Amino acid sequence: MHLSTNILAHALKLNLDAIPAEGFSLDTFSVSLLEKLVLKIQKVIAKSEKKPYEGSIPERDNVMKCFYQDPELVHCRFCKESIFCHEEAVRHMHQHEKDDKQLVETDPCYLRVTCIPRWGGSLLKQMRKFLDKYSADIMNKKGYDSMDSQTAADNEKNILQQLVSALNKSYPKVKCYAFGSRTTGTGSFKSDLDIFVDLESVYGGRKYRKDVENIAVSIVKVRSTLQKMPNWEIIDMVLGARVPLLRVLNTNYDMICDLTFSNGLAHRNSLLLQYMYSLQPTCRQLVCYIKEWNRESSLNSYTISLMAIFFYQYYGWLPAVASLQDYEKTILMIDDWDTGFRTPTLAELNLRLCDCSISMLAAMFFNFYSIPPHFCSLESEVVSPFSASNESKRLYGCTNAPIFEKYLGEMERFKWYMQDHLNDQDRSKTFAYNRPFVIQDPFEHCHNVAKGITVEAAARLL
Repeated sequence: MHLSTNILAHALKLNLDAIPAEGFSLDTFSVSLLEKLVLKIQKVIAKSEKKPYEGSIPERDNVMKCFYQDPELVHCRFCKESIFCHEEAVRHMHQHEKDDKQLVETDPCYLRVTCIPRWGGSLLKQMRKFLDKYSADIMNKKGYDSMDSQTAADNEKNILQQLVSALNKSYPKVKCYAFGSRTTGTGSFKSDLDIFVDLESVYGGRKYRKDVENIAVSIVKVRSTLQKMPNWEIIDMVLGARVPLLRVLNTNYDMICDLTFSNGLAHRNSLLLQYMYSLQPTCRQLVCYIKEWNRESSLNSYTISLMAIFFYQYYGWLPAVASLQDYEKTILMIDDWDTGFRTPTLAELNLRLCDCSISMLAAMFFNFYSIPPHFCSLESEVVSPFSASNESKRLYGCTNAPIFEKYLGEMERFKWYMQDHLNDQDRSKTFAYNRPFVIQDPFEHCHNVAKGITVEAAARLL
C-alpha cells in the first residue's frame, strides 16, 4: 500500500471514530460522498492481490506515527490556512472574495520534463520474479498464443450469431462486431469479449444522426431482451462511462461480454492493430509480455498496444498511420474522423521484419520510455502512432500557431476539431494533453487514451 493511502485511511478512521456510538445526522451530500468512498474501497479491495506485509513492522508503525494527516483540519488552497468546520470555511472563502482573490482551482502542469515525481520504491518481489522468467513461459502459461486458435475464433463467431439472433426481432438491422484484445491476439484465457452492437446502422457514428435512439435507452432495452433469453445473464450496466456498456455472460461458452453501442471506432482500432501485428508478429508478442509486467493494470491493453506500435515505428519497423491514409479511396469516416487505411505488405513499405527476441525487445522498450528520456519523454511529449513522431505536449495546444503547421501539418482534422471546440467548457470533448501521459488515438485524434492515469501511477511506471 502506498504511504499517502495509508495516512489518509488512518486519518479518516480517526475522524469517524469521533462519531458518537448512537450516530448523528448527516446531510445528503455527506452521505453521497461516503457511499461513493465505500464503493470505491470495495472495488479496490476486490481487485487487489492480498499478501503479507513484507517490511519491518516496527518501522512501519513508526512511519505512521511520524507522518500524519490531521483528521479534524483542512487547509485552504490559496493561503494554506487551517480550517476546522464548514461555517469557518464559508467565512474564510468570503474573506478571499473581499480581497479580490480569484477562487479557482489551479490545474497542475504536466507539460515539462520532471513534471512527474520520481518514485523511490523498490520492485515488488513478484515483479522481480516476473522479470527473471522467460517470455515464452509467460506467454504459454497465460494462454496468449491460444487466442490465435481456430477454436477461440469459432466460439467468438458463435457468440456474435447468438447475440444477433436474440436482438433481431427488436432490431432487424442489428449487426455485431467483435473487437479488443481477444480479436487482436493480445487477450488471455480470462479476457472478456468486447462487442460493438450496431442496432440502427450507426457504425459510421451518431453525431449527424438524429433518427436513432439514445444509447442509454438502447442499453436498457437490450438488457430487458437478454434477461428473457436462457443463454444470457446480465452482470452490470454502466451508463455513466465515456463509452456506456452492458456487461453480460454467455452461459453457453462461459464468457463475459462487454457490449457497446456507440459507433464502429473501436472495431476499426482493432483492425488497425491486427494489421500492424500481421506486419510484425513480434509486436503482438511484446504487447502480451508487457501486459503481464503491468501488474497494477495502470495501463489498459489498448494503451500498451499503441505504445508498442509507436516504439516499433521509431525503429523503422512499422509505418506511421498517416502514411496509410494518403489515398482517397480508403477514407472511412466515423463522425469527424477518418478510420480507413491501406494495408501494404512490409516489402511494399520497404520495411524489414524485426527478428529480435522478446526479451531484447522488452529491454529496448523499457529503455525507450525510461527516465531520464533516451528516446521519448512520456512526461513532456505526446506518443502519436498517427504521425509516428514524439512532439511536445505544448504543441498540441497551439493549433492556430504556424509552429503547429510546421511539425503536425498532417493533422488537419485534429486542427479543425480543436478550433471548433476552442471555448468548449465540456472537457470530455477537448484533447487532454495536460496529463501525466498522453497517448493519442491514431484515428480519433482528440482522444488521449491514457488520460485516466494518475501522476502517482505514472511515477511508479516510470
